[in-house]
Amino acid sequence: MPTVKKTASIVHPSERKLRSLRSLSALGVKVSDGYDYGLHEDLVDADIQKTRKALSSIKGGLSDEIVRDRDRD
Repeated sequence: MPTVKKTASIVHPSERKLRSLRSLSALGVKVSDGYDYGLHEDLVDADIQKTRKALSSIKGGLSDEIVRDRDRD
């Protein structure tokens, strides 16, 4: 399972996002940057080996599941 760690990383929005934010704010639309939800505080530190191990228990592929789903319809 991924571990959660506290970090002080700051992601700066692009100029395009800032322009969009200004435009939406001028219209009175509330737009969240994630800080409202504390999303900046918890970042997942996923280890690729742990991720591969966890996913290895899945048998078959996504395409197989899609074909089975289509056959059921």
